[in-house]
Amino acid sequence: MASSLFGLGRLPGIDRPAIAVTLPTMQKPVVIIDAGANSNCTPEMLYQFAIMGTTFAKNVLSIETPRVGVLNIGEEAGKGNELAQKTYKLLEENQHKLEFIGNIEGKEIFSGVCNVVVCDGFVGNVALKITEGTSSMLFKMLKREFKSDPLAQIAGLIAKPFMKRIYKRINYEEFGGALLLGVKGITVISHGRSKAYAIKRAVKVAKEAVETGVNKKIAECIGR
Repeated sequence: MASSLFGLGRLPGIDRPAIAVTLPTMQKPVVIIDAGANSNCTPEMLYQFAIMGTTFAKNVLSIETPRVGVLNIGEEAGKGNELAQKTYKLLEENQHKLEFIGNIEGKEIFSGVCNVVVCDGFVGNVALKITEGTSSMLFKMLKREFKSDPLAQIAGLIAKPFMKRIYKRINYEEFGGALLLGVKGITVISHGRSKAYAIKRAVKVAKEAVETGVNKKIAECIGR
């Protein structure tokens, strides 16, 4: 983020850039923003993240009316810390700009209840890493079970095509990387262990961001 800020600068009206990570759900993809760029945030910054995430979801992911939720420990407006409570009020006041649905809990991230999950970078990164670790553990457990005895091995062979399709949907390499939104240019942050296919997909993410003019549209939305 530092190199992008120095090299590209910020979009007008954006205090801090944010990492927008796209994750699969049972329905349409969900965008978590911020996923690790800013540990300490203000309500105004989270409001800007909501604008950027909505613009990204609408123009890059083709979600017509993205629903925005604040990641919190409960659905009620008074739940959470001061940042979450003030962000809730700020987004509620700007519902004419956003399809704000209120707070969501961690268990709802993948339910499809909303398309943009807003949080500070500390919370977002923890949620992302827990998701990665959990999915990895589940697949390892399944592989171990399918090798546990002859009957399980037969079941594993039958299930192999289905498991491959599921893995393809949740594999981070399919998404390539995460856009750093809010800079005057295109920055894609890839996973540290990315191989050739993941980098290829990251280039596709950058291409789509350029073709859809997401930066120009973010600047327009913030300026309204």
